[in-house]
Amino acid sequence: MSTEYIARNRYYEIALHPAKNRVYLTITGFWNDPAAVPFYRADWQKALARVQPGFTVLADATRMKTHPAPVQALHESIQALLQREGLRFSAKVVAHDDMADLQCDAMLRRTGLEVTKFASRAEAEKWLDTVELLRPAAGNP
Repeated sequence: MSTEYIARNRYYEIALHPAKNRVYLTITGFWNDPAAVPFYRADWQKALARVQPGFTVLADATRMKTHPAPVQALHESIQALLQREGLRFSAKVVAHDDMADLQCDAMLRRTGLEVTKFASRAEAEKWLDTVELLRPAAGNP
């Protein structure tokens, strides 16, 4: 089964791979205001409706630019949603923009979301495929 796109626009892509129980996020450019991405939360909700608890997320931030506080708050609300919906593991491909990467780290600290960082999407994908096999799901011995 291949990747299915939930949303594709100039600011982000959200896709999923149902067989892997995985959601993919690609963030692109500068979002000046949450109004620039009016369907971002709804698109995430569509994706989450198609995965099971214990899902994984691969976020590609290589083309992300720094975001103003209201957009950071939007990202943080999505991070909280992911945790409530049963996120098991997450991987992030680091931004080429050092300030954007630092900003991502600050948002993650505020929400408590644990993310493992990678230099490439292939490394992140391989790690998620491997770690799922090595670690039992929460509540299992």
